Amino acid sequence: NLDGGGSTTMVTKSTSENRFDVRVKSNEGTYGRGVANNIYIVKRQSVDTDVANALNALIDENESNTSAAVVTAITDAETIIANTKSLTSDYVKAYMSLKAALSGKSELDKLLADVSAISYKDYSETILTQLWDVYDRAIDIRADNEATSEEIEEIIAELRSLINLTGTAYFNISKGVSYTKNGGTNDTPNYQDTDDKELTDGVIASSKISAYGRDWVGFHQQYRGGTESGAPYYDVTINFDSVQSGLSKFCVYSEVEWGAGISAPTKVLVSVSENGTDFTEVGTAIPDVSNYKKSLEDNDDTSKVNTTDILYTLMLDEGVSGKDVKFHIVGNKDKPFVFVSEIQVFKKDAPVDEAIFVNGFNQMITTGKSVIFTPDYADTLTTQNANLNWARAIAAQWDAELGAYKVTRVANGNGSNVINTVPENGFVLGVHGEIAGSIENRIYANTVKVGDLMIMHGIDVSGKAMRPGSYITVTQGNPLKESSTIRINGAYIEGATDEMTVTEIAAMFYGTITIKDRNNKAITGSALVGTGSVITAGSKSFIVIVKGDISGDGKIDGKDYMFAKRAFLKTYTLDEVQLKAGCLSGQPLPTAIDYLKIKRHFLGTYNIFAK
Repeated sequence: NLDGGGSTTMVTKSTSENRFDVRVKSNEGTYGRGVANNIYIVKRQSVDTDVANALNALIDENESNTSAAVVTAITDAETIIANTKSLTSDYVKAYMSLKAALSGKSELDKLLADVSAISYKDYSETILTQLWDVYDRAIDIRADNEATSEEIEEIIAELRSLINLTGTAYFNISKGVSYTKNGGTNDTPNYQDTDDKELTDGVIASSKISAYGRDWVGFHQQYRGGTESGAPYYDVTINFDSVQSGLSKFCVYSEVEWGAGISAPTKVLVSVSENGTDFTEVGTAIPDVSNYKKSLEDNDDTSKVNTTDILYTLMLDEGVSGKDVKFHIVGNKDKPFVFVSEIQVFKKDAPVDEAIFVNGFNQMITTGKSVIFTPDYADTLTTQNANLNWARAIAAQWDAELGAYKVTRVANGNGSNVINTVPENGFVLGVHGEIAGSIENRIYANTVKVGDLMIMHGIDVSGKAMRPGSYITVTQGNPLKESSTIRINGAYIEGATDEMTVTEIAAMFYGTITIKDRNNKAITGSALVGTGSVITAGSKSFIVIVKGDISGDGKIDGKDYMFAKRAFLKTYTLDEVQLKAGCLSGQPLPTAIDYLKIKRHFLGTYNIFAK
């Protein structure tokens, strides 16, 4: 048992002279200390010939392969071959590494390692969700010995494309969505809008391939929707099934082929509506090319482009909401055609702002770490097994009705473990944050209070598993005070009365809220909160319903009476939110009694809100 220290003495025997020589002598006294009673020295085994031949053959077969992973694997293998001290196991490892590189798995391994190191702060929730799905499939493919190179290459491409989508992401939500047109195309088959689907089919045409191909929809001034300053215009309105929020980017793909009578739009105006009738202008899309022919005066100007693709884009800093998005496309009075191949509406998805990251499960917390403790870890959490002494501790239990973990207790450790027991069917989260990178974690954890809901993103508590970049967000279980006269019913705030102000509504909530009117404009103070207004409390948003206030201005008057009566007579269509405000008796449409109650309310002879 040579211990490797100063007390070790090594003795060797000469096979030729049959004598012993001291090679290493300890420094403890004249004779050292007897700590080793024998030593067994063996001869290094030669490398297995079959293994060596297999590795050399694999190198020869792939010496012309230029893949970076393969080149690196071959270089490593040749280093092992050149080293006279290499063992058979070294050759086997080199052979397996080269085989993995040839299959693409070594490249996949590197990419999986990169994904494992990501932070939620760099990605939007939508991208993270997609990334986790692809990551899970990549793990399965990596473990599949029969995975083909095509499968590996495909999953690598998917994974790489997503890991690069850091920061704010935009998603095209209009692909395949139906639309209506005001103004149409001529009878030439190539330019027709086949089945009224081409403008949102995802196919983007290019004048470089064909300026007159079937992927273009040709609007002709003979079939214009109307005239604006002498120029024809055409309206295309994308009709979503429900109100979409966060609409932040709008695109129209067009072209100019001046000599053939195709002009680029002179203007693209974007408007949104939540009821299909009342539209609000949100901006003008800007072309990405400016030096193209726009008028007859440009006919002989060789500095102006005659043929090119043009992309019109409107970007909004703050997203808007709408069920219908109208693109008002103005043509050119000097040319008969406007060609469009695709119209797109995008939602903006910003990176996750505030959340709690988790480092692992059931391990003693160290500086800057965040750990989840589950019921099966220990009967009692102690300093020795948990170390919550100086951490923010949060106990939460699963609430099946709410579909989330509900906070049951919070505490700040002050030299001792305050929360000692893990709730059944729940967990205790300990968050330490006193070093860079973890301070924000602790600050956010300190805002959590009893009754809040903890939402797991990429974290499986029961399975004690976490995906890369996983995190926890916190939302209020019920943001309304007990004294509140309004109530939450799913996605709606009910019980509000007419002429309630922002100040009055805000006083009924815990914490700070924001309110926007039905036109997505922020309102404060004495402004009235009407039907369709959106209240945001923490991470939750609710739509306000004021019975009788169909117009959404926060008052009940003649306008609301007319809305209800016309809806009853079926000469006007109310949207979903307006129907909730106008159908006082709970019928699908306002009844005669409903609109009479509205009339009597603003005349002062009846109170809609009386119980």
